[in-house]
Amino acid sequence: MTDKVLRLLPLTEATYYILLALIEPLHGYGVMQKVEHLSQGAVRVGPGTLYGAFTTLEKQSLIVKVAEEERRKSYALTPLGRQVLLAQIGRLQVMSQRGEILSNVVDRIFEGGDPGGQVNEYGDLRHLRVSTGLEAILEADTRAH
Repeated sequence: MTDKVLRLLPLTEATYYILLALIEPLHGYGVMQKVEHLSQGAVRVGPGTLYGAFTTLEKQSLIVKVAEEERRKSYALTPLGRQVLLAQIGRLQVMSQRGEILSNVVDRIFEGGDPGGQVNEYGDLRHLRVSTGLEAILEADTRAH
């Protein structure tokens, strides 16, 4: 991964979905619809946000205008945009894998309550690392991948 790609990460959630939508050329309204669909309704971008993002993404050379008919401008990913999107997907995969491992550990610990007072009144789980062998679990998972 190049320094240029790394400098552009991490992406905001909206930017991630905009780039993901632009794996095929689309105009603004199409991008708004696709972002909402891809995010299962979790992310909605309005015209002001979208066109501001288009301006920024063009300046960063992540997208390029590929067509303009009347007021409809269509955009697509550039090769750099594709690299950044793939790098962000990799980051999200690591986060998801770690989250799955940790959620399983936390679920096991809290089945039937808080064994041994592992959590203080603020929900602090600092002691889990030592008491559950969490560090060893994460290290073994890292070696496996």
